[in-house]
Amino acid sequence: MKRTGRLVGVAGVAGAVTLVCAVAYTGREPRVVVRPSAPVAHQQVAPAVRSFERLGHRAAERALEAEGVRRVKGGRCKGRARGPCPSYAGLRRGTLEGLVRFARESGCAVTVSGGTEKGGRKALYGQGNGYRVELAPTRCVDSHIRRTMPRVAVRADRAPLYRDARGDALYADERARWHVFYGPRWCVAKQVSLRRAHCE
Repeated sequence: MKRTGRLVGVAGVAGAVTLVCAVAYTGREPRVVVRPSAPVAHQQVAPAVRSFERLGHRAAERALEAEGVRRVKGGRCKGRARGPCPSYAGLRRGTLEGLVRFARESGCAVTVSGGTEKGGRKALYGQGNGYRVELAPTRCVDSHIRRTMPRVAVRADRAPLYRDARGDALYADERARWHVFYGPRWCVAKQVSLRRAHCE
């Protein structure tokens, strides 16, 4: 199904101009088109578009560790090759911001147990494409999710689904881990309605 949206951002150095950004979903990666209402030397893409941006491993790790979000480490990490520790290579900015928001709101020590490393299911809005992470369950993390987020469905594999108030994050309780999606609201809604772990 084709999905389109319009995002408006404001940018300007010598003067403010309006940027009209169209985000088109055609079953592939979102395509962003920026059309300035007037010529401008410096453009700033709307924040909703920036959420699709891919990040490098080191930059993402620095940003997350600054907020107290750690990842499981054991032995030597080998980039995105499936190894002893999670990779952040290619993590979406929206996913990083979702993790930071969760850590701040919960006040919990958050540990990422699964990132973009190879080995997961291949999907456009999948873990290997930077839209999902796995979190280690703790008493604090479990309590915050179950206490502050409504349980909106139970997946076909019996994993309860919790959706945050913004509607762009979905937490699946897989017992041994929390499988978390940060992405478009329509994708969250589809996972809930179909009771499955993907929206493609």
